[in-house]
Amino acid sequence: QALVRQTWQMLDDNAWRQALELGFIRDSAFPPVEVSARAPQWDASDTSEAVGLNVLFRPDPSVWDGRFANLGWLQELPKPISKLTWDNVIGLSPALA
Repeated sequence: QALVRQTWQMLDDNAWRQALELGFIRDSAFPPVEVSARAPQWDASDTSEAVGLNVLFRPDPSVWDGRFANLGWLQELPKPISKLTWDNVIGLSPALA
């Protein structure tokens, strides 16, 4: 507690106690930032030019496209098919492996 208190020396005792009770310091968040990103749109059913291996990227079932990645407990959930946690997987047929 002393080490953290050194970091927040600018708080008086009342504000420090309130921060400990609440678990955060009010009005200490960074201002929101406008972000716009577009994921490429793929049509997985279009195999007209398929040659060799095809890679299909899918959103994670628990953290989706990364928007819930700051909730670490969601990453503890096993994936529905592979049952993996905190990991990535490439699904291959035995013949290809």
